[in-house]
Amino acid sequence: MKIDEHILDSDESISHNFSKKYRQRVFVWGVVLVIGILFKILRLDGSALMILASSGVLFVKGVMGVKEYGSQFKLALILAFLGAIWLLVLLWGNFFNNGYPYNLDGLAIFTTTCVISFIYQWYRGRMSATL
Repeated sequence: MKIDEHILDSDESISHNFSKKYRQRVFVWGVVLVIGILFKILRLDGSALMILASSGVLFVKGVMGVKEYGSQFKLALILAFLGAIWLLVLLWGNFFNNGYPYNLDGLAIFTTTCVISFIYQWYRGRMSATL
């Protein structure tokens, strides 16, 4: 049985292209998160929104990456793990720590961002599967 080298190479390039696009998108949202943290350090307005929105998107990207590709991409595992810890910190702060680090509005922003990002990722995945 003869193995076609061209087919093997094309499958590898699809995985590499996905990995590259995934990392680029994660990098963009990571930059937004870092800018939000810098805004918080400098005590500028808008830091909470940037931190909560970008962490919500990164959490969903991690969960969807793990769901779709398993443990193949370590970055997705790390994002999903850190996002789950951040969600637990937000829940703990709301229910047991008098709203620190963020109150119920912060949890609502994080949850809304996660839901919107999940719907977008799911819809985009379905559209690419039909093409």
